[in-house]
Amino acid sequence: MYREMRRDVESIFLSKGRLLNYLPGGKADMLRLLEYTVEEALLQGRKLVILSPRMFQREIRDIAREKAAEDGRSVVHLPSTHLPCPLINREIKIADVVHHCLSAGQCAYQKDFDLEIFRDILSGKREFSSSRQLLSERGMCPSRMVIDLAAEGFIIVSDYPFIFHQGWRRLIEEISTGPEKMVILMIEPYELLRGIDEEFTFTIHREDLSEEYLEALGGVEGVEEGGMRILKGIVESLRSVLEEASSEEGALPLGRGGRWGPYGELKIVERHRLIERLSGELNVNPEGVVSSMRRLLDLMFPDPSVRWWYANLYLFVKFWIEGYDAAVRFYVREEGRDGMRVTLLNPASVVREVLDEVGGVIISSTGSYPTWAYSELMGLKGDDYHLKIYYAPEGEEDSVRVFIHTGLTFLHRRDEGKWAAALETAREVLKEFLERYGRREGIYAVIFPSFHRKEEILEGFQPPGDVTILSEPREKSEAWWERLQEARDKGEGVLLMVGFSSTWNQMVAEEVPLRGALVFDIPMRPGPVLEYRVKYLRERYGWERGSFMGGFLHAFYMINSVISHNLLSSERAFLLLADRRYSTPWVRSALPSFLRSISSSDPYPMIDDFLL
Repeated sequence: MYREMRRDVESIFLSKGRLLNYLPGGKADMLRLLEYTVEEALLQGRKLVILSPRMFQREIRDIAREKAAEDGRSVVHLPSTHLPCPLINREIKIADVVHHCLSAGQCAYQKDFDLEIFRDILSGKREFSSSRQLLSERGMCPSRMVIDLAAEGFIIVSDYPFIFHQGWRRLIEEISTGPEKMVILMIEPYELLRGIDEEFTFTIHREDLSEEYLEALGGVEGVEEGGMRILKGIVESLRSVLEEASSEEGALPLGRGGRWGPYGELKIVERHRLIERLSGELNVNPEGVVSSMRRLLDLMFPDPSVRWWYANLYLFVKFWIEGYDAAVRFYVREEGRDGMRVTLLNPASVVREVLDEVGGVIISSTGSYPTWAYSELMGLKGDDYHLKIYYAPEGEEDSVRVFIHTGLTFLHRRDEGKWAAALETAREVLKEFLERYGRREGIYAVIFPSFHRKEEILEGFQPPGDVTILSEPREKSEAWWERLQEARDKGEGVLLMVGFSSTWNQMVAEEVPLRGALVFDIPMRPGPVLEYRVKYLRERYGWERGSFMGGFLHAFYMINSVISHNLLSSERAFLLLADRRYSTPWVRSALPSFLRSISSSDPYPMIDDFLL
């Protein structure tokens, strides 16, 4: 398998390369693929920037250091957290400096970063007492720093927020127009996408858009009339969105809910259209709109009273000017105040720009998203992405494993195109699974949430020639049971294509020792049996997270009723969670204790201990 990995890396690597690798083998395979990719980048003389979630930082930094040493290079690690930051293989506690780069980028975004001070710190020639002292000497712009350090041959390892907070577009421009052969290697970019729900969602209240607040800004020295007119144009556009929301009957639910809770999505505030409209109304060219707003923001930022009044409006305008489209996700009423919750939408378009303008490598597991949906989110189509499913290393194929693929959601049935793509992806995954496991001894199950869904996926599906498949009929006859028993007694590889049902649950629990299972589309909505638990969870953790926890709990009870306790509690078993909703640190850390709990005699384990 690892030979396949290396071959894929060598053949697909760069030249505007896009490499989406789905790795059911898990973290170990992801790190091995990273190792090969870094090697290939160094062999090609590339300047390398590695971006990854914080959870992988230590392992990725260690791999980068090892490979860099072989190539005579050094590694610079730039995290956005308040942690001791080892730079160039030498432990130097400059967390304060690195973290403050984020805010420094806001007020010194236009300035180039001179590496001389940074080099002196790394070499130990310069001491400093605080980040402010360092930053007062030279403006530090994170994207400029990354470019300059990478151009000098350093391998940059950073987490997404460090780059994402400041200067994505500048980073892209510098790399795409510069003479250096540089590549951005992105590990699990779902972290970038998932993080926007938490880090870049904020509420703008109606009071923040009032005329008197705008007039107060006019008193800030140096604010030009044109800048104020542009700001007022932006505010008026946002106000119209808010007025539209508040005029809805009941002023609350605007959608059926889903992952966004009981409110729903209003509209997208598209940056380029708003700029065009403002430039037309104000007779200012688009570049003038942006430059005027940048000057206005520079003047707003140092004034604490204005910043306090307009904290969220400032955030919106700041990121919007730098190119972040935004979605007004909720209309809210908090303590009697009307407002709208804004979520910035830039991350997906940024990743797409990296691929389109720069060329890059994405290493991504199935934990990120189903293949077609993830690619669609990134704006990739057709041959833009490469689907490769890697399985267990040679010699470990017999490990029991449960694959959960949630690419088929009922919501997609509202869209014929998405539903067709979802079914096609399911057939691809199913075919690969049959080829791998259909010829092995033992019984493997392919489990669907309903008989109807099973029939849709199997419609027109051509399985590999010699695979024994038993598809669950609507009415189970004696003949069907006899065929199952006969196959089991002979020790042949058998694939059971079934839907959730009480008969099936009983059969598996009592009679069929499964070697593994491919589970499609676990329903995430909790049933009435667990409703009292869900109510408690919502009260304790909030509506959205509590609902998810309840659904998560319910899903695993369903799996547990389908697959024997022994399989789930096996140390060799693992679950591949193929939906990015599952791919959060608290879910991953919860899995071992969760499996132990549902394998215990307690029919309703307390979940507080492992879903915090």
